[in-house]
Amino acid sequence: MKNLNLILAWMCLLFIATACNDVEPSISSLPVPTSKPYSINKEGYAYFRIPTMVITNSGTILAFAEGRRNGPEDEGDIDIVLKRSTDKGKTWGPLITVKDDAENRCRNQVPVYLADINRVILLSCWNPGATGTNSIFMTYSDDEGLTWAKEKDITASVTPDKYRWYATGPCHGIVKQFEPHKGRIVVSCNHNTTTSGAGRSHVIYSDDRGETWHLGGIMDMDYTNESTVTELSNGDLMLNMRKQSDTEKYRVVSTSADGGLTWSPCKYTTLKEPICQGSILFYGLGEDGKGILLFSNPDSQTNRNNNTLKMSEDDGVTWKKQYSYTGSDYGGYSDIARYPDGMIGVLYEYGFKNIGGIAFQNVELSQLQ
Repeated sequence: MKNLNLILAWMCLLFIATACNDVEPSISSLPVPTSKPYSINKEGYAYFRIPTMVITNSGTILAFAEGRRNGPEDEGDIDIVLKRSTDKGKTWGPLITVKDDAENRCRNQVPVYLADINRVILLSCWNPGATGTNSIFMTYSDDEGLTWAKEKDITASVTPDKYRWYATGPCHGIVKQFEPHKGRIVVSCNHNTTTSGAGRSHVIYSDDRGETWHLGGIMDMDYTNESTVTELSNGDLMLNMRKQSDTEKYRVVSTSADGGLTWSPCKYTTLKEPICQGSILFYGLGEDGKGILLFSNPDSQTNRNNNTLKMSEDDGVTWKKQYSYTGSDYGGYSDIARYPDGMIGVLYEYGFKNIGGIAFQNVELSQLQ
């Protein structure tokens, strides 16, 4: 009888251990994601990557992603897809395909929210499935992402002939709230002039709600790459950039006092990075009138893990408060947005080496310490 009890106990432990293999591991005591709008090998796609987002006046979340049909590669059959949530990310509506061009590559979607008219503008890039010439397109939605207008090709107005590789974002774009050029739409981009040459970040802009687009200033530092733009309390713009370098693994910034036409010399910050995308957001003005900024990226110089939300209360001069929302086991690309009530939404790549899909999490400003 004693031996039987030991056998039963051993079988019970084996069952528990086996069952645990089917459970997604939690990350220490950190909050689990509010939800996972995109999971791998679902809805006709092998992978989902490159999360971007906006939140509307009604609190509706528009969570965009690249739907990669056949695998994680940056080339191939890639579509731009969207999911919507009206309950702060608890549940998500059906997948909406915003752009699908057979086996070609639709990528680098950048949503911009025009709050005064409740319009979402979406810029994106296109090229043949493997390689080839880049084209830049714009569309918009006036019903919070349910339907989209016919696309407009804006390539000629934002791409000089010498450009080869071209990428918008990938993260949200902005509408300037302050003078100069109040109301200007600004979108961060990057390019290179040969297929293998050193690239640089730049911006494009529109002064007529997206009807026409123009090329803005170009950074003065080689190997500046994917970028994210925000406005400061004095109306200046700040471009925060990924640096494509194996040695200087810190974010690079530049500022513009004329709405993005000219930019200050690029300089390194104290924000660490492992060569990865990041997202910056103007949250609002503090009691002293200075800008409160939020920044999200992997807080590491070695791996895409430990995604962290950081806060600056002095227009990006210092970053004294932070909140790690993934822990050390995973992380990747991300985007951030503010709800009308002040809560923050974070959309991010979830999983080891970005293979866990895309997750969403709500964060209160008080969690950054």
